[in-house]
Amino acid sequence: MSADAVRFLYIYFLAEQQNRYEKKQPHWSYLALYHELVELKPNADGGWLWRTNAQSLCQSFKNLDTAYQNFSKKRAGRPRFKSRHNEHQSTAYPQSSYLAGNHLHIPKLRRVDVRPIRPFSVTMQTVTFKKTRRKSIRS
Repeated sequence: MSADAVRFLYIYFLAEQQNRYEKKQPHWSYLALYHELVELKPNADGGWLWRTNAQSLCQSFKNLDTAYQNFSKKRAGRPRFKSRHNEHQSTAYPQSSYLAGNHLHIPKLRRVDVRPIRPFSVTMQTVTFKKTRRKSIRS
């Protein structure tokens, strides 16, 4: 659910950014995108955006803002729309996550069982869940 909300906001605001680009208006900054989210969230049907961690939603804005900055400085091509059928999907939780024993605690999610390979000696800054499609091996 979280990856869907993050992707939805990225696509929604990418379309808005492209409309602004075609009208020769400057792209929205991260802060402007955040203010648009504040207006959009209460109007979302069923409140499904509320169930996603706000920091994860804001991370998609940071990604979109970085993509447009790179595009405007000619370091990259135009940002593209993300598909739910893409085999790589990810959601970042930039704060308030911690590891306690063999459990990873993440806001608005239940605790996740993990098997750490080695002990962590630093605090986590960001936890990223990446969903990849498994490729079956036929023999």
